[in-house]
Amino acid sequence: MHSFDGGPFNANPSSWLCEGDDGALFGTTRHGGAENAGAIFRMNKDGSGFEIVHSFSATGSDGYEPLTGLGRGPDGALYGTTYYGGEFGLGTVFKLWPPQTPDISITVTNNRIDVNLSGVPNYRYQILRSIDLKGWAIVADITLPAGGAYVFHEAFAPGLAAFYKAVWIR
Repeated sequence: MHSFDGGPFNANPSSWLCEGDDGALFGTTRHGGAENAGAIFRMNKDGSGFEIVHSFSATGSDGYEPLTGLGRGPDGALYGTTYYGGEFGLGTVFKLWPPQTPDISITVTNNRIDVNLSGVPNYRYQILRSIDLKGWAIVADITLPAGGAYVFHEAFAPGLAAFYKAVWIR
């Protein structure tokens, strides 16, 4: 399904795989990642779509060198441990949920509002709109494509203020 090549982002898988809410498989590597301190990866069950979703850092608060796989909690989050790091340098327990908070930006061009959303590929998100920040209406319910980006288009109404936000749907 996937061969770890020792490249800068994947080396030495640690243990078992865990299925995420999106049906993909998540695992850890002891080495690799942006700083060679370990990583969390995600791939589809057919081996496609391999990607690093988190790189550990020897100076980060989340620890480094995970030596076990991930476990899925009742809240849908993925949990794991590291061998080193943390306050005393003796390892950490970490939580990965959601894997990435969605980023949203708004542009207005040619009487159109573009709501630009980026997040985790194959995860479901909703884009919501409010005119008073009290009530929110769902304007788009989408599963992000492989590139992790989506643009929602809406007609621009001059003189009408609107607020947008995106939320991850479990």
